[in-house]
Amino acid sequence: AVAILVDGSAPGGVVDDFRADGHAVQADAGLGGKADLQRGGVQPAVAAQGRAQVEYYRGLLYEQRKEWGRAIAAFKRYLEVSERAGFDEGQASALIELGNLYRLQQDWEQAEQYLEQGIALAERDRDYVVLAQGYHHLGNCLARQGKDAAVDVLRQALEIVKNRTKQPAQESRILNTLAETCLL
Repeated sequence: AVAILVDGSAPGGVVDDFRADGHAVQADAGLGGKADLQRGGVQPAVAAQGRAQVEYYRGLLYEQRKEWGRAIAAFKRYLEVSERAGFDEGQASALIELGNLYRLQQDWEQAEQYLEQGIALAERDRDYVVLAQGYHHLGNCLARQGKDAAVDVLRQALEIVKNRTKQPAQESRILNTLAETCLL
């Protein structure tokens, strides 16, 4: 089993285990709820943030395993927990992950909706890595639907990478998608 310690503060931190078969164990299994978390030195807000992070990483795990439905559910739980706890760090990324998952399932309407929400948050937060990723996925989504706007959106992603993030791997992925789009 692999344990992910989400809250780096140790005793009482929120831990998520993944069994050898890859199935996730409940995020707070073995913890007696809010009272035990407080006795363990973890404040409720930190515990909620930890639970949210567990859901985010669970979503990434399921996405890697191509278990789209489970990944979507995990990212939605992340958004619910983080909104209830009153923090929005990482929400743009989670929304973009959701949009990409819907894109992979060819649910274009949902994909565009989540991607546009994520892009708006990333712009607000000036998170250029997430912003470029959002534009990349949106451009890819539009291209798969044969929409002319795809090229312009992909060029926006490319400009952000070239001028802001300077990440060669991300630039390469965007250029590949742009080339594929021009060939469609």
